[in-house]
Amino acid sequence: MVDKKNVSSMYARAGNAKTTVLAGVVCFALGVAAGSAFISHNANQEIIVERENHQKIIQEHSTLISENNQLRSDLSEAEQSLTATNEREQKTSQSVTEFQDKSTNLQNENKKLSAELKQLKITLEEQETAVEELTASNEALKERTEIQNEVLETSKVFFQDQLRLQKEVNDLHTQRAKLITTLNSLVKECQIYLDGTSWDAKSDSCDRKKVASDRLKKIDESIDAKQAKIVKIDQTTEAIGLQKKAQ
Repeated sequence: MVDKKNVSSMYARAGNAKTTVLAGVVCFALGVAAGSAFISHNANQEIIVERENHQKIIQEHSTLISENNQLRSDLSEAEQSLTATNEREQKTSQSVTEFQDKSTNLQNENKKLSAELKQLKITLEEQETAVEELTASNEALKERTEIQNEVLETSKVFFQDQLRLQKEVNDLHTQRAKLITTLNSLVKECQIYLDGTSWDAKSDSCDRKKVASDRLKKIDESIDAKQAKIVKIDQTTEAIGLQKKAQ
């Protein structure tokens, strides 16, 4: 007879064994799944890392190429800048030489202009002195002219008298010339009368000769007196600074 307790115990052990096996299977399945998931996850991570590294390398390569191109561009610009700098330096050196030449020329021109300015100042001072002297001379001349005008106005009578006396002297010279001719004839006629060499000689010829001689003497005296007055007028006009007008 089978013991119920043993049977129950066997069923219980069998149930436990099934449970254990089932649990083991489940655990194994879970372990396999977990391992697969872990392996798959790790593989994916490695692929991602590889891709990232590859992309990073590509980017770094591209960056290096870009930097290399930039360096070449910078080098080209630096070479161009150096060339331009050398050209500017040459031009600057040439400009400095030209500036020095211009500076020397300007200094020489400045010295020349300074000398000319000094001479102009001297000339200006001389001209100002000349103007002052000329002004003073003009003032003196003006004053003298005014005096001469006053003297001229008051001395018109001198010139009028001089003209009148000169005309009278000229008339007396004309009379004297005629009288000398007459006197010469009377002298001859009187001498003939006195000698009695001709009956044509008139008895009054000697008297008329004396009258003519006296008249000639008076004319000469009048001429001398009038000439003396004319000389005195000339001396007076010269003394007061007047000049006789041209007649």
